[in-house]
Amino acid sequence: MDDKKSTPVSSLFERGHPEPPFAISGETDGITVVKDAPAPRLGVEDMVGLGFFWVTGAVIFLQFFTRYALNDSFGWTEEIGRYLLIGMTFIGAAAAVRRHAHVNMTYFHTIVAAPVRRVMHALIDLFSIVILGALTYFAIKLANAMGNQPMTSINMSMGIVYWTVAVGIGAMTVRTLFIARRNIRQRYSER
Repeated sequence: MDDKKSTPVSSLFERGHPEPPFAISGETDGITVVKDAPAPRLGVEDMVGLGFFWVTGAVIFLQFFTRYALNDSFGWTEEIGRYLLIGMTFIGAAAAVRRHAHVNMTYFHTIVAAPVRRVMHALIDLFSIVILGALTYFAIKLANAMGNQPMTSINMSMGIVYWTVAVGIGAMTVRTLFIARRNIRQRYSER
């Protein structure tokens, strides 16, 4: 281990570092801090999802405040909060696809030989693209069909909600295509 690039956590606290950047190295003898850990890059999905998160938080706080502090709740906050949560879910799912953060089963990957594992990964990528592509197609169809329906409490189109879902699923499809293309270029060799 190169002492210039990584330092045990305890020695950073002894030297008085205010905020050590915690990044775990590959060692198994304890947590090691990598001093120059790169900052995580945020994608478009992350920024849009973060925007949905803060707007949802503001709407829910407004609902809580008007209901319990003023004893006169705004009627639209519950519906809009629910729709914002739907948008945050699908945009956040696209961000999770970009970072490979979705839950997956790895049991079979550990017990099969490398050539079988490469075929399994290729089939998983293909299956994901087909399913997400079909979901994108049906979400667009549904958004077109529901575009003229009004929301219950305010005079806005329900198409906004359905198009947000379609955009989230479409972003998952595009990100999965990029991941599959990268995997094909690497020939599934690193898995």
